[in-house]
Amino acid sequence: MLVALCAVQAADDKDLPPGLRKKDKLPPGWEKKVGDTAPTAPVPATPSVPGTPAVPATPAVPATPGVPVVKNPPPAPRPIKVVKAEVNDRLQSINKLDGRPAVLRVGLDAAARETGVTVSKLQTQRKEHPDVGTGGLVMANAIAAQTNKKPAQLLALHKEGKSWDQIAIDNKVDMEVLNAKLGRVEQAMRNVK
Repeated sequence: MLVALCAVQAADDKDLPPGLRKKDKLPPGWEKKVGDTAPTAPVPATPSVPGTPAVPATPAVPATPGVPVVKNPPPAPRPIKVVKAEVNDRLQSINKLDGRPAVLRVGLDAAARETGVTVSKLQTQRKEHPDVGTGGLVMANAIAAQTNKKPAQLLALHKEGKSWDQIAIDNKVDMEVLNAKLGRVEQAMRNVK
C-alpha cells in the first residue's frame, strides 16, 4: 500500500523540478503550464506589532442602494447653558493663574497659538486693557478671528459690561470652539511648575 502511494506521489511530481511540490507553492507561470492542481498554503495572519492591541475585524454591512451609509453619527450638541458655564469657569481659572510671571508667559504663548496673534500683540493688548486677563484676550482674539471685528471693539464691549459668552453668541461664534481653546490655554498654564 505504501509503495502504491509513493508511486502516485511520484507521478504527480514528475513534470515539476525536484522539490517544488513539497513547498505547496508553484513558481510564477507554472500554474498556466501544469494547471492549478497544487494545494495552496493558507495565508498566515499578519502578526500584530508588539505593544499594540489587536484590532478586531469589522463585519461588512451590505449597502442599500439609494440609502446613505452613516458610520458614526455626530455627537449630540451639549446644552448651551452647560457650555457657557464651562467657558465662564475657564475664564476665571485662567485669570487667576496669570498672577505669576512664568505662568503668564506660558499663558500668552498658548493664547498666541490658539488665536494666531503674536505674543507681542497680546502683551500690547494687555497693557491697553489691564482689567482683562489672559482669558479675555483669548476670547477677544478668537472671536475677532471668526468675525470682521477687531479685538479692540470686542474688548470695549466687554468693558461696557457685556459678558464674553454673550459677545460670542451675538457674533454667532461656536462656544464649543472657544471652550476648547480656553481649555488648552488653561492646561498649558496649569502645567507650569
